[in-house]
Amino acid sequence: MKHINEISKYFRNHHAPCAWLQDFSGSLKPQLPGDTRWKSQMTAIDIFIKNRVHYVQIVQDHEHDMDRNIVNKIMDYNLFTQARDLREQLEPVAIAIDICQSDNTGLALATET
Repeated sequence: MKHINEISKYFRNHHAPCAWLQDFSGSLKPQLPGDTRWKSQMTAIDIFIKNRVHYVQIVQDHEHDMDRNIVNKIMDYNLFTQARDLREQLEPVAIAIDICQSDNTGLALATET
């Protein structure tokens, strides 16, 4: 998560990379996980996975204008596969949280999930 957070922070906090990302249709604004939002890590991972194609294109177009550490993390395919694996592991938990937070959840339904 820390590498995904670093990439998200870079694109949120630097004007040019943020503008480059917004130029792509279908790109999403990076989100950082928060302590008070239970599913925010899942959302941050989802956005990273969806934006990775755009991140790679931005690196190809503007590699010399970007932080080398961020470029290395974006181009690291292992990080991308780990993010997908982590997403698969978090998905059942996110579904259970949604069920438990619904308006008509009973104790039996919460323990069933």
